[in-house]
Amino acid sequence: ACRPRAALRRRRRGARARKVSCAGRRSIGERRALGVDIGGRMAQMAAWRGDRPDTEGGPRTTRLAVAKMELARALKGLSPGVLFNLVFFSAGVSAWQDELIPMDKEVLTEALEFTNRHGAGGGTNVYGALLAAFDDPELDTLYLLSDGEPSVGEIIDTAKIHDRVVHQIGRASCRERV
Repeated sequence: ACRPRAALRRRRRGARARKVSCAGRRSIGERRALGVDIGGRMAQMAAWRGDRPDTEGGPRTTRLAVAKMELARALKGLSPGVLFNLVFFSAGVSAWQDELIPMDKEVLTEALEFTNRHGAGGGTNVYGALLAAFDDPELDTLYLLSDGEPSVGEIIDTAKIHDRVVHQIGRASCRERV
């Protein structure tokens, strides 16, 4: 459920982040998007290093279940007021909110419910997910939880996606300096 924009903007004032981890990576960004691949390959069993799994769910856990566990851990680690959004993608792309929203207990519950409603299926539109995340000009940090293999969308070549993303970041950086 989207919240009224005026109320969200009032709550954004003074939002501050603490360091939080997502999939083992530290982040100090204050305005985050978390992209989660829900393409068909995410229904496959997760591969483990060594003879025992190092995450909840054991060796019979799907890639999507692992991604959801990491996402839940990252969301629970966000400080109240930190701005964030979720972007789920398979062949299509679904942003949870129209813009970044401030974290609070109610929002955490809604975000976790939104996360749990998604199953795996379809292709993997990485480029579409990146475009959706970068559509919010306030974004400063993006995490993408994926098996890393684009299969559908405007661009599926990873080198071309990289080049477009670098170009997009460069354009955004130049706008901020003006």
